[in-house]
Amino acid sequence: MKKTILTILFIVVNIANAQDIHFSQFDQSSFFLNPSLLSYENHDYKVLIQNRSQWEKVGEPFKTVTFSLERINFLPEQSIGVQILNDVAGDSKLTTSGITFAYSKLVEIINKTSLSLGVSFGAFQRSISYNELIFSTPEEYQELNFWYPDISTGVSIKKVVSERLSLNSGAAFFHLYSSNQSLIGDDQIKLIRKNSFHLKTNYKLTKTTRIISKCFFSKQENNHEIILGSEVEYFVKIKKLTTINLGLFHRIKDAIIFQTGVRQENFGFLFSYDFNTSSLSNASNYQGGTELSLVYYWDLKKIIKNKKPECCPKYL
Repeated sequence: MKKTILTILFIVVNIANAQDIHFSQFDQSSFFLNPSLLSYENHDYKVLIQNRSQWEKVGEPFKTVTFSLERINFLPEQSIGVQILNDVAGDSKLTTSGITFAYSKLVEIINKTSLSLGVSFGAFQRSISYNELIFSTPEEYQELNFWYPDISTGVSIKKVVSERLSLNSGAAFFHLYSSNQSLIGDDQIKLIRKNSFHLKTNYKLTKTTRIISKCFFSKQENNHEIILGSEVEYFVKIKKLTTINLGLFHRIKDAIIFQTGVRQENFGFLFSYDFNTSSLSNASNYQGGTELSLVYYWDLKKIIKNKKPECCPKYL
């Protein structure tokens, strides 16, 4: 019986490794999209909490929570960041948790065009729990877990085309080190490499309105993910400067994503919901997942030291 259960878990882990953790708000976190994007933040510090819950209407939901802190230009043209991740999937509580450190370097190419290079290093633990599983034959099972390292890199380019239009595009390469992922000692089960590409255009339609279009593509072995869509940002004055966000995206052959959010001064809130359109839609009743991001930015105060006025020397 124990051998059978381990075989099933082996299959589950193998399937889980076929596709990485993913977010509908894919560009909120540089750690998931491209580590080189650390260089393009507009504030000295950024704190982000991102939470996703998926497949609540089908079974035990998949839940992902991340916390990240970014520091822009801690040295001239160099930025760093750290992210903590916890992901729990299904009744077996297949859990992935760990920490990632990222570094990026901004390189100026020509006027109004810049290049950024980034790299990230992570350490993760993966485990399975038997506590909520039911077996026909009572047995004692030892919980399975292991640690593994992870290395990723990326490159991105930002181009200011005009006062109204700017472009940002890039490519990222994840899991450069194919570490062992088996819970039963099979050396053939490796962390599958993933490549991704992204493009974002930011167009200033009026003084108060911007249209931001996004395209994301990723490939991990036989799995592909494509997200296309646009969002509108509208600036209003409600006591403080406030930005209202509305967006609509399509994850091809999987979901329609509705997005809305607001940002006031240094604080931002973004909510999105996936309406499932895949072959699972009959079971899910077209309900996919909810996602929430909370972000806070701030800048260091530049302290300007006032020099004491020098007194003219007195002569006797």
